[in-house]
Amino acid sequence: MTESSEREGGKLSLSRPSKLELKKTVITDKVRQSFSHGRSKSVQVEVKRKRTISTGRQGKDDIGKGGLSNEERAARIRALQTRPKTAPSTGEQAAPPPLPPPEPAAKSPEERAAEQRARELDALKAVNEEEERRSEEARKRREVDAAEKQAAAD
Repeated sequence: MTESSEREGGKLSLSRPSKLELKKTVITDKVRQSFSHGRSKSVQVEVKRKRTISTGRQGKDDIGKGGLSNEERAARIRALQTRPKTAPSTGEQAAPPPLPPPEPAAKSPEERAAEQRARELDALKAVNEEEERRSEEARKRREVDAAEKQAAAD
């Protein structure tokens, strides 16, 4: 009698040998290239594809910050809000506050343009304030130098 784990050759293997392989990311195709002087030629071109890693999720649009979908984020917020509130003991740290609700994903072009204008205006104000500060410092320096020259001349 032989046991089920023993084989005649003493060699154990998987039922189906599998290999870890990557598919090619280059697709080749033939196109016709025409020249200005009337000649044409058939040439082979390569089109590179971007490799993507699928995680089994169907929609990419509903994934927010931290890789959580909107449903997962909402479920975590509900769980944090419904848990019993207990005072933290001396050895434990206080739990962080619940996450804010997710912002709307799409902004209108007008809103984006208004935000861009506001950022540019803030940057321009900062530059103007810096220039005014530098000119004021230079004016004060000139006054001090003039006063020192006046004192040295007297």
